[in-house]
Amino acid sequence: MFQGRSNADTVAPGRIIVEGMKYIFSSLYRVLLPVLVKPPGRFYKGSYATLVRIGAMCFLESWQDRIHGEVLDVGVGTRSYSRQLFQDRCNYTATDCFEHPNVDAVSDIHHLTEVFEPESFDFVICIEVFEHVSHPWRAIQEIYAILKPSGTLLLTTPFNYRLHVDEQVRDYWRMSADGLRVLLQEVAGFDEVEITAIGHPEFPFSHTVVARKRR
Repeated sequence: MFQGRSNADTVAPGRIIVEGMKYIFSSLYRVLLPVLVKPPGRFYKGSYATLVRIGAMCFLESWQDRIHGEVLDVGVGTRSYSRQLFQDRCNYTATDCFEHPNVDAVSDIHHLTEVFEPESFDFVICIEVFEHVSHPWRAIQEIYAILKPSGTLLLTTPFNYRLHVDEQVRDYWRMSADGLRVLLQEVAGFDEVEITAIGHPEFPFSHTVVARKRR
């Protein structure tokens, strides 16, 4: 007796094709995504760097002739570029939460006033740090507290950028220009805030910030 095909027999080839396509797509996604979203870069001053890092370096360089007085570099880590740029032009101090030959004073960004006197710095530098700060609203208030009246904060932070962590730091935040403005003006109380996008204005790799404290 003739028996018709079951529904399972009819749809099985289609399911195989669909599942196969899903597998191929998932495999390509896992392999290609890290390549596609890897931050673009180029050679700068003899070495390859991402556009985020180059933007931060150019931002610092633009202040080389203007920085003066007492300067604190917060979250400096192993980065020595700021010291090279500024140490002959100001009284430069580097701080981080761990000991390192590049670190002059160990401190927690959430408790800077436990190590440094309030209203004691003309400039605070904070380069690619706030994405790693667990409570940025506390940190920005501490930075504001140690700045002198009319003092200036120079800050950069990534936006459209890969997660980057290691044994010592985690990656918590990505802040838009609007979010940075709320943090700087409404939470901390900075008077003048200038925020510049690095990359496309609607899809920036990072932001640079110049924030001035009230007189």
